[in-house]
Parts: sequence; structure tokens; C-alpha cells
Amino acid sequence: MSADVSHRLRDLPHLARRFFWSLRAPEPDPDDEAWLLSLLSPAERDLYEAQPTVDRAHSVACALAARDGLTDPIDELVVASALHDVGKAQARLGTFGRVMATVADAIPEAVNRRLTVKAGGLRHRMVIYVRHDHVGSELLREAGSADVVVAWALEHHRGEGQWSIDPEVGRVLLAADG
Repeated sequence: MSADVSHRLRDLPHLARRFFWSLRAPEPDPDDEAWLLSLLSPAERDLYEAQPTVDRAHSVACALAARDGLTDPIDELVVASALHDVGKAQARLGTFGRVMATVADAIPEAVNRRLTVKAGGLRHRMVIYVRHDHVGSELLREAGSADVVVAWALEHHRGEGQWSIDPEVGRVLLAADG
């Protein structure tokens, strides 16, 4: 079993919590969202605003949790927490499409079929979703985000030993993801 698939199966409780949370269709608190937007560059703001409402609410919740969990809440670390999932928006999948993508990714045959997907189709969008870490890190790099923001988007599903950021900070950012 690949490390990626192993991580997804190990992360089932987190995925279940996110699924049920997303069914409530939460919206970000306007004051909290305004605070987060004040920390983002114009290019980062565009990426944030391209997310569905439920993902924007998750971004704000992560930013608040990171701010409250960090002993020194540096803006770029709060932004890293907020934008770590920004690549998911590129998949244009709703909650149930995301569930399908996650389940399909856990099946080794589905992973092997990734190579034959047609651009723009459902399977292609599912691949984008399960690779949101790579997609998001590239988008953030292109947006001129700080190195730690780009790194956390790429590394937030990896084990602590594979992080390029300070493990103490990474643990707080991981906890902020809920």
C-alpha cells in the first residue's frame, strides 16, 4: 500500500469529521473572514475567493485555530494554515464528488488508472482533488506566497518526518486542520 493511500486510510476520522461538517454548509464569519483577507496578498486573496463557501469557512477556521495555537502567530504561518487546501477548488467537485475521489484513491487500481484520464472529465477532476496538495502548492508558488505557505500546502498530508517546516509549528498547523 502506498504511503499516500495509507495516510488517507489512517486519516479516516478527520475525513469523516470534514464530511459531516461540510454537510452543514457553514459560511465564514464576516469579521473573521475580513481579518483573514487582511493577511492575504491580492493573488492569495484570489485563490481564497475561488474556493467554495464551505472551503472558505474551513480556511478561516484553520487560520483562527493556528493563530490561537501558535506561541508567536506570525502572519505567514496563519496564512499557511488558511490556504493549505486551496488546490481543492481546482477540482470543482462537491462534497459527494470529493468522497468518491477519496474512496477511489484508496483503491490501488484507481490510482493506476490515473495515467489514462481525459482532461476535464470527472476522473481528471478526481485526480486533481486527491493531488490538491501539489496543485495548491504550485498555485501558491505562482501567487508569490511565502515559502512556508507553499511548503505547508504541499506537505500537510505527509508525516512529520517529511516536513520541511519546524515540526513544532507543523504540529500546530496540523491540529488547526481539525
